[in-house]
Amino acid sequence: MADGINGYVFLDASTDFKGEIEAERVVLEGKINGVVHANKGLHLKSGAHIEGVIHTGNFTAEKGASCRSELYINADKVDQESKKEADKDDSDVEYAQIPSRTPNRKISLF
Repeated sequence: MADGINGYVFLDASTDFKGEIEAERVVLEGKINGVVHANKGLHLKSGAHIEGVIHTGNFTAEKGASCRSELYINADKVDQESKKEADKDDSDVEYAQIPSRTPNRKISLF
């Protein structure tokens, strides 16, 4: 994370993304095939599907999500400060909007 900017990436249900994503937190409703680096957390909503490699500090999945990936969870990245950030106002959060059907891309957001 650079200069106190929190990077969130949200991929909606119509997304079919192939490539690499780097962000503090990622929330997925659609599909990803590739590598995800979500330093503080990756959350799969119901209906989400991910294949590839996941590096994250925290992983959660709702009933109905699917994951066929190598999953590397580093519990040290989920500290008390991260938990406090999850509860705070998101007015200072930077969001990335990913167009649907975005092939062969790399997204970095910190």
